[in-house]
This record gives sequence, structure tokens and C-alpha cells, in this order.
Amino acid sequence: MAETKAQQECTYCHFHGSAFTEKSLFMKKYGPEEPVKAIGASITKDLDGQLRIDMWVSTSKMGYQNGFQISYCPICGRKLVVDDEN
Repeated sequence: MAETKAQQECTYCHFHGSAFTEKSLFMKKYGPEEPVKAIGASITKDLDGQLRIDMWVSTSKMGYQNGFQISYCPICGRKLVVDDEN
């Protein structure tokens, strides 16, 4: 299936850079009296050049980050992986 114009021009899944280059999806900061200080998510290019969604949260005592590879761009819906023909 051919890519739409929006898919061809999507800056979230068509970006250049080395491993761990990222495009921020959102970030929210909270006040100093809140237990959670900030949360966020980004699309990141991993060591293999595959795109993944990374999410993180920070508190005054610790931070947590987790991510997973994605098969479709969450912004434009373009398929990111090529199926094996074997």
C-alpha cells in the first residue's frame, strides 16, 4: 500500500540520527509539593535503528523508564517494519 502524503512527511517516524535519537511526544512537569515531579514519552531510535516508544516518570527519590518497539508510527500510522517474505 502506498504511503499517504502525511505519512511521507511525518517528522516522528522519518527522522535521522544515531542510536537513542528521540522525538518528544509529551512531557509534563509538576510542582515541588507533588510526589511525581515529571512524566513524559518519546519516540526513540534504538541501537538497531528500530523505532520504539519510551515512557518515563521522575520522583524526588527515583526515576523509572521503560520502552517497547513499535510496528506502526503512533502519529501517522505508517508501518515501520518490513515483513519477511520467507
